[in-house]
Amino acid sequence: MIKRNQCSRFAKVVLPLLIGAFLFSACYPGSGDIEFAVKHIIDSPGEQITEVLSYVNNAALDNSMGAAPLQVQIQLERTYRNQIIERLNTEEVSSQRVREKIVELYKLSPNDPEGAIQGALCPLSVVIPAGKKAEITIEWTERWAEGVINEGVEAQGKQLGTYTVFLGYIEPCSLIRQENK
Repeated sequence: MIKRNQCSRFAKVVLPLLIGAFLFSACYPGSGDIEFAVKHIIDSPGEQITEVLSYVNNAALDNSMGAAPLQVQIQLERTYRNQIIERLNTEEVSSQRVREKIVELYKLSPNDPEGAIQGALCPLSVVIPAGKKAEITIEWTERWAEGVINEGVEAQGKQLGTYTVFLGYIEPCSLIRQENK
């Protein structure tokens, strides 16, 4: 008789709770319960930033006392931080999981992908004529990547959103003008 009461209490209290939890999880899947993938679509250039270097602030560009042309090697660096912009049109996946997959796809810093300082390098070789001083203008071009977030392991299902990632600058930078004075 005692065993029957214990079974009856279990059936009345615990069983409905278990069934309710199962039905709730089936009707309202939590974020991250579906398989999805991020798929790279295109690299696109962004803003172009010009920088002027002059003999005034870089003595290596001054060949005013030289009797022959001078070849100068200049190493420029521009620092940046990656930026991830995701635009989800569903709550079926979490923004955090999307970011993790983007970080993995583009091999960004896993610990702090938007906080870690990165560097773009630009080695230049400039020839300055004898008796001249040079002023050079270089151009850095931003590098952005765009893609989609789709259902499925191979990203073949319905579109869940899109993303854009700032990946730095196209390397090397471009020498767009040299003025010899």
